[in-house]
Amino acid sequence: MKLYPTHNLEYYNTQFVGGIQETILSNGQSLYHPWWTTGGGNEYRTDFIDYIRSTGKSYQHAYEWCCGHGVIGFEILTQGISQTIAFSDYYDLAVNSCLDNANRLERSNDVFGYITETLSVIPENQKWDLIVGNPPNNPADDIRTEEGIKAGHSQDMIDLGLRIVIDPDWQAHRDFFHHIENHLLPNADLFLTVHQNYIPLIDEMAKEGSSLVYQGFRDITGDLSLKIAHWRSL
Repeated sequence: MKLYPTHNLEYYNTQFVGGIQETILSNGQSLYHPWWTTGGGNEYRTDFIDYIRSTGKSYQHAYEWCCGHGVIGFEILTQGISQTIAFSDYYDLAVNSCLDNANRLERSNDVFGYITETLSVIPENQKWDLIVGNPPNNPADDIRTEEGIKAGHSQDMIDLGLRIVIDPDWQAHRDFFHHIENHLLPNADLFLTVHQNYIPLIDEMAKEGSSLVYQGFRDITGDLSLKIAHWRSL
């Protein structure tokens, strides 16, 4: 299997030597990716798909924000829920493994990837009617830093873990809602994992930056605090 070389995160390139993980999709096909890019997607994907299907809609162009290994997006694509899927992530290894898997699955014409921490660099002619994401869901977490130090992890690995679960001062969320309006097709649906305590706050960001209207949430199997929240564009 080929993995594309990292451009600016050489450290993380060394962390999965011998640590490639296989994720099997519901249709039996496999994704291969760095072990640290899962981020909960494997556990949450069924709940995402069930919630999306409850709309009774089919979609043309989907997008997975903070994609990691892209399992939610690949389930959307391979189950025929959307005709195309776009991925974006801060980590080039995450996006490039998605593109590599698309090539392996012979779906490269239907898959697009953007290595970026902001939607502002994605061309505005890229528009979607389905958006999903499992972004960092906490604004700060000193406890995880302390636990990592006690466990003997390197600072680089602690920083990697924190960036996957922490969004300092909600900067990524604010940027997302500030720019997502430019990429929404009419009647688009957005599904994001959100900690239940932060749903009102995240909804305020959506109201300030977009035409998205909050529709409600569903529980995630096995997680009492994390929810999948749903918005729909006007």
